[in-house]
Amino acid sequence: MGRSSLNLRLAGGGSPARSLLRRVILFLFYAAFVWYLCFKYRRDWRGLGWLAAGMALLWLAADLYRVAIRWAKSANSTLLDTRHDGKLFLMLLALEAVAVIVIGLFFWCLPRDVRIRPCRRCKYELDGLDDDNPTCPECGLAAAAIKVRKRRCPSCGIRTSWRIDRDLCTACSTLSPAMPVATPPPAAATPADQ
Repeated sequence: MGRSSLNLRLAGGGSPARSLLRRVILFLFYAAFVWYLCFKYRRDWRGLGWLAAGMALLWLAADLYRVAIRWAKSANSTLLDTRHDGKLFLMLLALEAVAVIVIGLFFWCLPRDVRIRPCRRCKYELDGLDDDNPTCPECGLAAAAIKVRKRRCPSCGIRTSWRIDRDLCTACSTLSPAMPVATPPPAAATPADQ
């Protein structure tokens, strides 16, 4: 049994490819976790805080690895492979840090809310539905985009729905007296008119 196979068994057990795969997957899950927190708290200071904490943890891992390599060299230990001073691992940590910070900042910069016409109850996106004021397909709220109220129309006398944004009777299509039709202001008198 050679020295390199002993190091691989002590480091992760099993085949070298399997132990390397476990380490790579650990770094991928770590990066994905930091990216998830940046996305969850996007446009919020907590997102930047999680990104800074993630970077600090990577820096701490690199620093601890440097200390472990120095210790292994000074103690002539066979637990760590000290042939290349661990530069490959530190380079991979640096690449991980760059990827985490660049993609984390991208996720943090994404807009928080991009709904154009949300439902008033569940915030489901209603844009793209055929009706002007549809029933929400998610929660079933009638007139989900714009609030409507019931009142009696002064013109036709029917108690019907009135949209707040238009004040228009849905039965006879007349405007409410509470919301008169805007008339243009009178023109100013010119000297020629006098």
